Amino acid sequence: MKKITYFFLLALLSFSAFAQDESEESLPDNALSFFETGGGLDSLNSLGGKFGYTYLGGEHYLTLRITPELNFGKIGIGLDVPVSVNLESGKLRTEEFKNGVSALRMIRYLRYGQKKKDPVYIKVGDMTGSYLGYGLLLNNYSNAISFERRKFGLNFDVLVKKVVGIEGLYSDFNASSLNLLALRPYVRPFGGTGIPIVKTLEIGGSFITDQDKTSQADTEYSSNIFTANGGMQAFGADIGVTLIRSNFIHLSAYGQYANLNRSVTTADLDTYNTTVANEMTAYNELREEPLDETTLNTRIAANQYPTTVEEGSVNYAFDAGSGMSVGLNARMNLILKLLTVNARIERVWYNNNFMPQFFDATYEINKDARIMALATVGETQGIYGSLSASILNMIQVGGSLTLPDNVSEAAPAMVRLDARLLDVVDAISLSGVYYKGGLTDMEDAFKLDERSLASVRAGYKVNRFLTVGVDYMWTWMKTESGSFEASNAIMPYFGFNFDF
Repeated sequence: MKKITYFFLLALLSFSAFAQDESEESLPDNALSFFETGGGLDSLNSLGGKFGYTYLGGEHYLTLRITPELNFGKIGIGLDVPVSVNLESGKLRTEEFKNGVSALRMIRYLRYGQKKKDPVYIKVGDMTGSYLGYGLLLNNYSNAISFERRKFGLNFDVLVKKVVGIEGLYSDFNASSLNLLALRPYVRPFGGTGIPIVKTLEIGGSFITDQDKTSQADTEYSSNIFTANGGMQAFGADIGVTLIRSNFIHLSAYGQYANLNRSVTTADLDTYNTTVANEMTAYNELREEPLDETTLNTRIAANQYPTTVEEGSVNYAFDAGSGMSVGLNARMNLILKLLTVNARIERVWYNNNFMPQFFDATYEINKDARIMALATVGETQGIYGSLSASILNMIQVGGSLTLPDNVSEAAPAMVRLDARLLDVVDAISLSGVYYKGGLTDMEDAFKLDERSLASVRAGYKVNRFLTVGVDYMWTWMKTESGSFEASNAIMPYFGFNFDF
């Protein structure tokens, strides 16, 4: 009964909600919701900041974060300058500047143009929310999953004479390694004509590779062993067309195919297990109080994968997987453009060892674990749906749901929610983002645990310049063992903002 209810809701939402502001004439057929693309809000030059108390990683800090965002025509600049002082030791917190790109860490992003709106779009810095094509391989990707470690990447999209284009992403300009690289050349063969519907036809091909060899400093073992030995590759193809375009309705259809071209052999597992043993042994020798041999061997074994398959156990040696989907994306203006809605629904077919949106917001947390998760993924058929709405640019809500026909540990569901309430109640604003994957029971969808990522902000505008409020973040922190674990951070703050 629950399954029927979820399907009915998605179908109803996709049928009743056909879209977004058609005044964005150059917005393409494959553009995602305003939460995924970062659109939907008017951009203003602003100088913001937060001053308050932070409890982070078991330590108490007095924190000042200055966050100016400047827009000059098509040029945008975002900064994030953190200053945190430990209340007990009086020392400045420097973790945010380690293992990154030193002073460049303070530049959150530099941008020229708007993706899928201007013929030339370039963004460097924070890649949060990035996507490629229609998103089957790479969607909602982030290179900044750590609170104190942000990478410096590149995202671009160039369209020449409305016919030939290329979009791409590079995750991190780290000279020690070739990191995540994604490219999608595409063509609109009839883009220069005036033929309705036909001129909107777009055909693209995607290629993604990750040869990440960066080391994880001060950890028991690296979490990039598989990408450093053989890498991770994927490729795909897609096609889309606009069916209806008017002042009120914009409806497009698309199909896409993708292959995660990475198999794991017994030899790969042997290499992984040997590397883990060597690195954990070497790290143990650096401890002030090294672990005894029995304890060390137990910890090593717990971080290795079996190379033999016993009855009823998982076979961690697996072949490459592939998948495809067909869907509709709809945007509509309602009630004299007071309400804009975006809906998307897809029917999906995924083979064994294939995970849609493999390169997403959680990919950078632990690449080895992400790759090995493919070993437990079975053949899946199901539905993906998303919905977002904006009322007067004051109330903005959205979300997405991935729902397999048969939800299980091998084929889990995934939920994402976004919400922004701006000046709905005089001087009060609320915003939040929530993501949870690995769901086998939809009743657990909104229980915070190690599968959750969430952030909430509540603010009160004292006057046009000063805001007070609180941030709550459920995020990932790196532990001494090299893995990531969920961590709470609560930050009361005083904020200031000057528009100019």
